[in-house]
Amino acid sequence: MDARSRQVAAAQSADPDFYLWRHYTLRGGTQPRRLAEYLQNAAVPALNRLGHKPIGVFEVVAGVPSPAVFLLIPGSIASLGALDARLEQDETYVRAAAAYIDAPATDPAYLRQETAVLAAFPKVPHIEVPAATAAKGPRLFELRTYESASEKAHRAKVRMFEELGEVDIIRKVGLTPVFFAWKVAGPR
Repeated sequence: MDARSRQVAAAQSADPDFYLWRHYTLRGGTQPRRLAEYLQNAAVPALNRLGHKPIGVFEVVAGVPSPAVFLLIPGSIASLGALDARLEQDETYVRAAAAYIDAPATDPAYLRQETAVLAAFPKVPHIEVPAATAAKGPRLFELRTYESASEKAHRAKVRMFEELGEVDIIRKVGLTPVFFAWKVAGPR
């Protein structure tokens, strides 16, 4: 078993994470830069201090109307539920995030923020950081979202990934999944 296979096997033996999945819809102008500064200088460092690692920040380049950014925060359901209160108690975060937190209604940091709670698939129970990301190399991610007509169809789609080998096929062809999850609560 190679090192990557051992890492995947070890990760699969642990309890699956839950994720907060935040979708920021932005205007052009200063909003993308201001959100990027907030995430880089305030949010991600504070989330890391609280034990939420790794954090995924994904900038949309095609597909979803842009500019847009997605933020992926792993943790337990309890830690994610208490996240905002814990951030408010972090003085370093509050100082670094002041421009974002105190943005006036006439010049908001984003147009809309939608948050969903996701549950990681047991076969991919944690975020997997691709080697190119760890090395700060160029990377492009594809976000696939499946919508089902019924709960039965949804369970069949999840089963395809979990039990029928879809995740294994993705790995076998050389693609590196970052996360697989199903939505517990959130929009749509």
